[in-house]
Amino acid sequence: MKVYLSYSQSERTLADQLRFALAMNGFEVANAPEKLAAGANWHKQMGKALEQSDAMIVLLTPDAISSGYVRSEIDYALSNPRFRDRLIPVLVSPTQVPWILEKLNRPIIHASSDAPKTARQIVSALEKSSLAQMAR
Repeated sequence: MKVYLSYSQSERTLADQLRFALAMNGFEVANAPEKLAAGANWHKQMGKALEQSDAMIVLLTPDAISSGYVRSEIDYALSNPRFRDRLIPVLVSPTQVPWILEKLNRPIIHASSDAPKTARQIVSALEKSSLAQMAR
């Protein structure tokens, strides 16, 4: 399963740790800015990565909530049926969670300082969502 990881740059260290841990669990993680060539159309490449993904994980922080890019990515996932039950919010630091994410009928994962533990919670949520998709 290809997973898109949405976050603000202030959480890049955690995002990198989660990317590694998820890859170790067999997930292909999109949104790896280090893979973009200098001068590449960043917006186009990230949009393409999102379109090709099966699920989205969004790291929620005050910076992420105020980021137009992160909000656009959330809006895309909410409007695309492919992401039904496959939008996984992860609360990284205290922030006002957008009301629409609170209404997803799924628990919001609370990130811990232990990235592998947080990754295990995300993997569990993704596995449950895949089972729910197969049951439909």
